[in-house]
Amino acid sequence: MLQTFQELLGTTSLPTQKELEAAADAILTIQTVYDLPAKDIAAGNMHPDFPSAELTMTQCAELAQRAAIVTPHLATPWKGAAMEQLLKQKADLLDDEEKKQVQLAARVFNQNPDLFIMKQAHVSAREELEAEEDCDEELPEEALQKQQEKETREMFQQYKELCSGQASQAVKSSRLKCRLKGGASTLRTHPSLVLAPAREEELSSSPSILHFHDVLSPKEAQELVEHSRPQMAPLDSNDGIIATAAMTRSPKLSLRLKQTIEGLPITADEYQILHYGLGGVDASGKIEIDDLHSPSRSIFHVGNASTGMILYLGDVAIGGETVFPKLGVVVPAIQGSVLFWENRDPRTPHALCPVVVGDHWELENLCPELQK
Repeated sequence: MLQTFQELLGTTSLPTQKELEAAADAILTIQTVYDLPAKDIAAGNMHPDFPSAELTMTQCAELAQRAAIVTPHLATPWKGAAMEQLLKQKADLLDDEEKKQVQLAARVFNQNPDLFIMKQAHVSAREELEAEEDCDEELPEEALQKQQEKETREMFQQYKELCSGQASQAVKSSRLKCRLKGGASTLRTHPSLVLAPAREEELSSSPSILHFHDVLSPKEAQELVEHSRPQMAPLDSNDGIIATAAMTRSPKLSLRLKQTIEGLPITADEYQILHYGLGGVDASGKIEIDDLHSPSRSIFHVGNASTGMILYLGDVAIGGETVFPKLGVVVPAIQGSVLFWENRDPRTPHALCPVVVGDHWELENLCPELQK
């Protein structure tokens, strides 16, 4: 037995400190976006249909320690969760007096307002009052910056509500259409579209957001995933916990997209395949957890290309939707479907909802252009 254990240790790569921190950040991201209580996550009750393992007291304490660094307002609830897990998992080691002390500490951590939140609220109120008093003396650049920060906070709140299902999606206009892309006209260009035409769903007419279903079969999408796995590498700064990426070239895929989606030609055969794990929210790999709480920075993308394109290579059990907060549009990750949108419109900043259960695989074209 000892020899087997030693051999296992010799062949097993244990997580690095950076990987552990990235995993903790992923949990804190999910907690932030979906407004999940720390005690529910600790108890394995993140979702009624997908129960997860309970966290230990030590794991809760480590999350509290990490939260104190990156998201201070979440540190106190995790301290309370650590106390509760201590009572559940180590109760036989405590006498009656110690149990009472731990119960009291848990109640304090879970019920009392966090001093950090109170301080931040006081500072924000004071800054708003000072801004009203000094509005005549405010420089145009400062006023513009404050307005942008306010809009970012409002957009992030809408993003959270859309990801968690708390906000109603935009009411679809009767002018929006669904069409079949295929039929006899595609017999020469792509015979498969005759029997199985792609379905075009118009999510927004102005700006244009289109969701094309059944562009690739499940087998074709999975082949792209498997082909890219050996080349996948961690994106900057996250060590592969949140997201990995690989470049691929596929003239065959470009031809399929051009044939299926008329008027939206692909101008390059270069693609980037992205894989998001637990808590994945951003493709650049440069967005840290504090971006979710800092109004001066943003997780939302606009981009320089005239159009954006995402080909979803797999379904996601929970999370992984593409959200357009200003339009109230939520697009689920459906295997084999393609999302196109006008990218330079000020109403189309977008972001990925954190992955909670499953994996998110997608493919992006590096320079799609819209044919006018």
